[in-house]
Amino acid sequence: PVALHDVAQGGGKLVEYSPPPPAPGWQCDELMSGVFDCTHPDVTLMPGDKLTLDMVVQLPRGWTAPTYENCVSLRTPNYENDSNDVNNESCDYVPTCQPGDQYCQPDLRLRKWGRGTRCDNFGNCDYTVRITNVGAQDYTGPLAVHDYTLQPGATLVSWSPQPAWQCAPGGPDSWNCAHPAPVTLSPGEFRDLRMRINQPVAGWGRLQNCARIDWQGSWGDFNPSNDQDCGNLPICQPGDPACGPNLEITKKGLPRCDRGPADYYCSFEIEVRNVGAEDYFGPLNVNDTFIPNATLASHGPMPQWNCVDGGGGNVACNTLPQWLPAGAAENLYLAFTLPVAPPLPQPWQQNCARVQWTDNGVPH
Repeated sequence: PVALHDVAQGGGKLVEYSPPPPAPGWQCDELMSGVFDCTHPDVTLMPGDKLTLDMVVQLPRGWTAPTYENCVSLRTPNYENDSNDVNNESCDYVPTCQPGDQYCQPDLRLRKWGRGTRCDNFGNCDYTVRITNVGAQDYTGPLAVHDYTLQPGATLVSWSPQPAWQCAPGGPDSWNCAHPAPVTLSPGEFRDLRMRINQPVAGWGRLQNCARIDWQGSWGDFNPSNDQDCGNLPICQPGDPACGPNLEITKKGLPRCDRGPADYYCSFEIEVRNVGAEDYFGPLNVNDTFIPNATLASHGPMPQWNCVDGGGGNVACNTLPQWLPAGAAENLYLAFTLPVAPPLPQPWQQNCARVQWTDNGVPH
């Protein structure tokens, strides 16, 4: 089978998709507003073959941003073992503004992540830097990156692709990399820079490696908040505590709660990811805390997750023991209702979640 996980920014509505069953074709199910899992029956894809899913998404009510983002990731069984997982996720950015509008401009975003689950036994750590135009207009100009580590003693071993990128020392434990000629990036297009950095093996732990867009003296684009990112990888020997599993939880909600006649409907997405170097086996336990008068309306996916509303805005969710390979993630979707009356004390509400797990008898 082929499985895809699609996220339509801001809770976009899936109007239609094709080819639908029983072609045989795709089956798309909504997990929460703007989040869909799409599956296709078993198919054989020879080298060069492709499988297409066409989707029509309706913009969320009141959308005012200059671009609309839609991202899809490959969730086919054993996807985490893909030898080239860099291309397992893709995003598209559609302009939703008129030329001449204030923010109808290019916007370069930098993302950085470690490749693989750990540095090798010689302290070599592999990273990818990706610069994407997430704006509404083409970007044409220089492309440069300032890369640095937060631990002393690191050296840049190699980088690619060459000669598209040229790198040189930029100070202690830092490097400057740039395209020798201006580039043009249409909305959604990106350039990758792959780097291998060596950290002396005496410094066991994690190598924190960061990068930022170098505007080379210019003002840059209108959105500097997405110009910098960091990635980290464990530097350890198999069997060391630092090389075990490490579960990390992130949470995000839709931009707003939908209002009905008697209550608000608020949706949240929780991701539990194994950012460690080894596989995790065991149950996943998530405790979610919302405001006291919130009531759990739905959760999913089921039957993987079982959630119990304990009252007072407290929800406990868990799974049966399962394998969570290094780099893989499990998603949990929660929806709550809040009464319209009495009025809430402020126009926003905070919702928090915590993951609890055990590794070799040690609770985390």
